[in-house]
Amino acid sequence: MRLLDITATAHPDGNRIDLSWRYPLLAEPPAEPVGVRVCRGRNRYPTAPDDGVLVAQGIGLLRASDQPLQGETTHYYTLFSFAGDPPVFPDDPQDDTRHNRAAAMALSPYDFGGLLYSLLPAIYHRYDAEKGQLRRFLDLPGAELDRLYNHVRVSLELIDPLARRRASAAAAGTVDRLADGPQASPGQPAQ
Repeated sequence: MRLLDITATAHPDGNRIDLSWRYPLLAEPPAEPVGVRVCRGRNRYPTAPDDGVLVAQGIGLLRASDQPLQGETTHYYTLFSFAGDPPVFPDDPQDDTRHNRAAAMALSPYDFGGLLYSLLPAIYHRYDAEKGQLRRFLDLPGAELDRLYNHVRVSLELIDPLARRRASAAAAGTVDRLADGPQASPGQPAQ
């Protein structure tokens, strides 16, 4: 069965992807109750109902949340329709694997809203302590800055695949040799 309006959206709180879909309107109701199995693959879409990680399964299921996920990583989902309980999948799930797919990148939380709030003068913190309206207001642009920062980091990795490793080494204060070949010592030619 081909599902409609399949969406996979990164949750603003980070490390989570929310999926939703709807069933097609059928001329006649099915003889067996219809359900969906949601599977997640790494680096590719799952091709069979037992391929990948099972995220959710149920009869009449319309949405699922997948968490906890690694941020700044694209996750691939295939939704397999089935009939009955226990589930009976079609003999040829090719229609599901071609059409019932979605992919999304999970975000990492960086709390830019909290950073913006901490940069304000103390007088604003004092007047905001009771209701927290200013803090909640700054969470709106902070969430978008988090999203933008995630996309920039991933885009930089497309250009320089070793960028994340360099950033980790710099943050840890370690020296990491990332060159592909042997390093030449002073006075010696490279091999």
